[in-house]
Amino acid sequence: MNSYLNHFQNAIKDLKDEQFLTHALTHFNALLQTPFLIELVNTYLKKLSTETHFYPTRSSINYWHILNTDAFTLTLVRLEKATASKFVNAYPYDKVIVPLTENIQYSHYKQPYPFPVNILDKTKKIIPFAIDKTLSKNTSYVIKKHEDIFSYKGGKSDEAMLLSFSCRKSHSYGWEYDANTLHPVRLVTNVLQSARLEHTCKLLGELGNKSSLPNLFEFLENPYHNVRWEAARAIMNIDFDKGLEALLILKEDTHPDIKQSVDNALKQISALNLI
Repeated sequence: MNSYLNHFQNAIKDLKDEQFLTHALTHFNALLQTPFLIELVNTYLKKLSTETHFYPTRSSINYWHILNTDAFTLTLVRLEKATASKFVNAYPYDKVIVPLTENIQYSHYKQPYPFPVNILDKTKKIIPFAIDKTLSKNTSYVIKKHEDIFSYKGGKSDEAMLLSFSCRKSHSYGWEYDANTLHPVRLVTNVLQSARLEHTCKLLGELGNKSSLPNLFEFLENPYHNVRWEAARAIMNIDFDKGLEALLILKEDTHPDIKQSVDNALKQISALNLI
């Protein structure tokens, strides 16, 4: 770790998430005034080929964590030029991005009061704020949680490197929006445990093995509503009768999105004369 990064870590290591836009951002901007960015591009990027935990792929985004503290993460991000993305996403945590290799194009939207964040309100369209703008190289840009939505559009090159400074992911949800209609379409969890369980439920449903049913029924009582609903979907994929049983269990679920989804599913099943 170079001296500039070490000084930065010492300055922010005892700060809390809620101090991100005050104390932490001040220290981050001070870091940007040092030769750190030049050293990062000229030295740290060269080290990527020797890092055993870094696996470059042809995906649109790659991450390399440079620094982690209890509250904040400093990350190097590789982005491919955007190709008409269908969705834009909100962040449930504050962050700052800095283009390292070139100027980039972006669009910025405002997110109307999305609370409670775990209940999707499909009437709340995002509001265009700055469309097709340019963010200059080595310039920091603040994205406030549950308020700002930043959509990367690309630069002159096929890919760009960004520096991202953010709070540790909060135990919350981000809203995903349709890039054309600007209406919200789904919630995206930023809780690692619920994300893994949700993915596991989906995978088990696609595998279709009935031996998975007992575990999936246990997930119907999971504290995360996205896990409960994905478990019900998986059960339905494996066994229709058991899936109907799962829907009836969730009929009185405490989360309004699940209750509405169950009601819609039961109406569709009834219309097809399957029950």
